[in-house]
Amino acid sequence: MSGDAMPGGSGSAPEGLGFVSSVPGSSIPGNSAPPRISRRQRREMREQAGSTGVGSPLVAGSVAASNSVHEVPAPHEPQAPHEPHLTPAFPTKVESEPDWDTLMGEKPNKATSPVAANSPHRKRKTSVSVLVMSGVGQTMLTAGVVLALFVVWQLYVTTWQVQGARAAAVESFTKSGVQEATKTTEEQRFDPPPPVTIPPFGQTFGTLHVPRWDAMVIPIMEGTTSAVLDTGYAGHYQETQGPGEVGNFALAAHRRSYGNSFRRVEELQVGDPLVVETAQAWLVYQVSSTEVVLPTQGEVIHPVPHKPKDTVPTERLMTLTTCHPEYGSTERFIVYSKLSYWVPRSAGRPVALQGIAAMQSVGGAGGATGDASAGTPAGTPAGTPAQ
Repeated sequence: MSGDAMPGGSGSAPEGLGFVSSVPGSSIPGNSAPPRISRRQRREMREQAGSTGVGSPLVAGSVAASNSVHEVPAPHEPQAPHEPHLTPAFPTKVESEPDWDTLMGEKPNKATSPVAANSPHRKRKTSVSVLVMSGVGQTMLTAGVVLALFVVWQLYVTTWQVQGARAAAVESFTKSGVQEATKTTEEQRFDPPPPVTIPPFGQTFGTLHVPRWDAMVIPIMEGTTSAVLDTGYAGHYQETQGPGEVGNFALAAHRRSYGNSFRRVEELQVGDPLVVETAQAWLVYQVSSTEVVLPTQGEVIHPVPHKPKDTVPTERLMTLTTCHPEYGSTERFIVYSKLSYWVPRSAGRPVALQGIAAMQSVGGAGGATGDASAGTPAGTPAGTPAQ
């Protein structure tokens, strides 16, 4: 629109200030300033600016041009000469802010953002977690293998280790002392049996025969420590009476390790014979009762069980103790028995062992061997810590 000017004007509006150009060849007498925009026009310009976005070229161009050609601006008050009236191409104030989420899009999610997922820091963090979990898994696997090997060692290896020595001890004791007759005798004696000299700790002085356990034969040794019980022997409580004496002859043995000596203790029934062989006699006891007690109840091996220790005994008793349950040691399984009769060793084998070879399945016949404890050694004396 260059070349045309209003009287008193400068020829054209300065570029970039957003004045509305006048129509060529027309002028308003007495007023050399550019025409003003009415309030209604400004309102329309604001509405168009809000609908098209901030900085839209429609505000500066099309709106101003379309409204300045055909409409006569409303009267306005004169302005001072030094204050030129400038008509803005778009409103300087927006009544409502635009929706930045619509214009810019949603903010990226750090958890799902490809940049965040592939960042070196996240990779390092993930790598450390993987290493830690891998280490924990390998440790648990190793511990499981070690535990399995320990169970196998307890179940099988320990029994295999003691079987030979235990069988040899039984054979050695059988050949010692008074020569025993191979026949079976019906003789039964009820007078006091020959006394037994208790040897020092760790020495054998008898054998225990249990017909209910398929004629299992267990050597008896003085003492109840691990040094004794871990050999597969039945250990004699040193503070208790000897075999055949008035009082309580108490024995302990492992249940599920080192020979499984008392593994089948729960199979015993009232009336079952328990035969103790000494150097001079066969002592035949009969099971009278069983019970389960706590390890602290040491009164089960008193001269009179469950009575004060100074109670004077009148019966010839034998008590067997072992750990309970079969794979634990939280309790003790107790078997009480009373001397029924005795037979001189020279007279032959008692009828309680009739039809059973003395050395049949020595060390654990009928499935009593081949298994061992998978936990704390059984057969630990009642009233003492597990060994």
